[in-house]
Amino acid sequence: MWVGLLAVQSWSIHHGRRPLHRLAGRASLVLFPLFWTSGLLIVQMMARGFATADNHFHTIFGARLTPVDILTSACTLYLYHLAVSRRREVLVHAAAMLAILLFLLSPIIVRLLQIGGPLAIRGPDQYYKFAYELELSNLLSILIGLWLYSRRPRTAWPFLIAAAAVVAQSLAFETVGRTPAWEAAVRAIAALPTIAVAVAGVMISALAVWHAWTARKPNIGSAEAITPRPGLV
Repeated sequence: MWVGLLAVQSWSIHHGRRPLHRLAGRASLVLFPLFWTSGLLIVQMMARGFATADNHFHTIFGARLTPVDILTSACTLYLYHLAVSRRREVLVHAAAMLAILLFLLSPIIVRLLQIGGPLAIRGPDQYYKFAYELELSNLLSILIGLWLYSRRPRTAWPFLIAAAAVVAQSLAFETVGRTPAWEAAVRAIAALPTIAVAVAGVMISALAVWHAWTARKPNIGSAEAITPRPGLV
């Protein structure tokens, strides 16, 4: 739903369908808290999988994936707040919204690599390949983010922030996620009631939406508040 919403927003503004674009934007105010809270629940799901050792995959990667998902949640919250609070600065707004997609690319690419080829996992004894798949997909996401930033550095800097966050994810997966201290923190996350995590997620994201929507609007005459040229951003 989130990807579809962004597609509608991009298509509508580039085809002069401003009412549809505004409608999709307002719909995102409702959809984002659900989208963001689902990310927090994924964090807890991974934590519980590791804490309970419910399968071999979670035992190996559950703790290492939780910092990845936490960074995703933090950066998507920042990018969406940026996009809404600076919605009058068209190119920055567009870049911030589309930069969120970089965090969705990695899990998509990982699953595509499972279809076949040398990195396809055929059984539990090949779970080690997942780390290669994840780092490869992260590298692709980073390169895409840097390329999009290079096209318009003055207004596409949200892509640079997203690319930097993906770099941090890769480092956390290989370092912090392996430490005993982090594993203890993951077990503490797993012990939290799911309903508490869900309520906290809705409240935090709803507060961010409200704060962004009511933020002081920038000067429409600023250099960045211009009509976008046809293109991705």
